[in-house]
Amino acid sequence: MKKTILSFALLGLILLAGCSQLPQEQIDAARASLENAKASEAGKYVPEALKAALQKNEELTAELANQEDSLFKSYGRAEEIAKELLDASLKADEDARQAKENGRIEAQKVPIPKTELNPNQLWEPQAKYLLLSGWSASPEGELGQKYVWAVGERSSVQFWLDKSTMSGRLEFTAFPVTGPGIGEQKLEVWLNGQRVEQVVIEPRERPYVMELPAAAFKVGKNQFDLVPTVFASPKDMGTGADVRKLSVLFKRIALVTN
Repeated sequence: MKKTILSFALLGLILLAGCSQLPQEQIDAARASLENAKASEAGKYVPEALKAALQKNEELTAELANQEDSLFKSYGRAEEIAKELLDASLKADEDARQAKENGRIEAQKVPIPKTELNPNQLWEPQAKYLLLSGWSASPEGELGQKYVWAVGERSSVQFWLDKSTMSGRLEFTAFPVTGPGIGEQKLEVWLNGQRVEQVVIEPRERPYVMELPAAAFKVGKNQFDLVPTVFASPKDMGTGADVRKLSVLFKRIALVTN
């Protein structure tokens, strides 16, 4: 009888020890997947899916805090939540990528009678089609002074022309990302696959004007690709928790034609 009791006690200790190990690998993988979903602009394209993942992350944080204060730690539930967070994050990431691709397809079908991107009016009808890829999920800043970040190694914006043009220029108001170890920012501009110019973005907010070759224009969709030489996240620079690879802040982008 004593041997049986001891056996059950030993089994209980083994099970308890198994659940008392922090599932750090699963937690790291789940949270990395959540950051990938954010980088895929899930907040812009599938906000409800990202919200579900963020709620799971909050639930995981709370469960880990509860176990930290517990005398007999058991991470079984934390491991379950980490798995749920991973699944929710992967879904948000995939859904965002699909929604973005669907948006590109629709943008090719729908005429876009706008030649100016102003973050204060970014959510006007059809304005969402201006931003193709490489942009922050939503405008930031105070009302009337909003801006949008270009993110990553390339940001694309499109404008629609309903007739041919003989000349034109790109106008934009911008400010570069700054921080420890960040060097001079240069922005290379391409129009419909043709390199136009590279300009230095000074470390202050100011307007820029760039003359555009008439031969590069097309009737219909005209795509600008903005390629920075520098992009970095506040987290990497040690200045904040933001993981987005920021390059240039834009308050206005406009295509002016004659």
